[in-house]
Amino acid sequence: MPGLTTQINNYNKNKWKVRFSNIPNMTGQKIDIHVLNNYVREFNVPDITIPMLTSVTGHERQLHPNTIGSRDLQTINIAFTIDEHMYNYWLLYTWLYQMRHGKTLADRTNLDGVPLVRMDSIDVIELCLLDNDKKIISKMKFHHCILNNMGALDLKYSDSELGTMVCTFEVENVSFEVNTEGE
Repeated sequence: MPGLTTQINNYNKNKWKVRFSNIPNMTGQKIDIHVLNNYVREFNVPDITIPMLTSVTGHERQLHPNTIGSRDLQTINIAFTIDEHMYNYWLLYTWLYQMRHGKTLADRTNLDGVPLVRMDSIDVIELCLLDNDKKIISKMKFHHCILNNMGALDLKYSDSELGTMVCTFEVENVSFEVNTEGE
């Protein structure tokens, strides 16, 4: 990727946005995906690690990366500001609640005919990085995202802060794209 370092924005301040491709709608009401896109307050890009193996040869300890690695899903945390009608909270809460009880929107089943709850997922959550003109210069895409936790919603009287909720999503795959237009 020649010229990639020329894209670095040292004065970056909130030059990112998050976009959701879809959301499993368990509410039965028409939704506008912007009720999630426009209320993202924080986004946590997950870490990645590799397990290490230890061996001893000639009284010396040696470390080796375990190339098999972990098969666990990656986890991202997203903090949302609650919208005026609290609809984004209700949308995510209903999805998680219905999954806990085995309800699914998916029409795929396993070999025993049991519906696959895992198919009710967000196809892609995009973390878009922007330049000073707010044009997308790169995207980190999180594929097949499943909501697995919603933190407590803390609302207080006489507090001027907006209500927020933190949601944890399990992610199956991550990809990265750099916009090379204009080079």
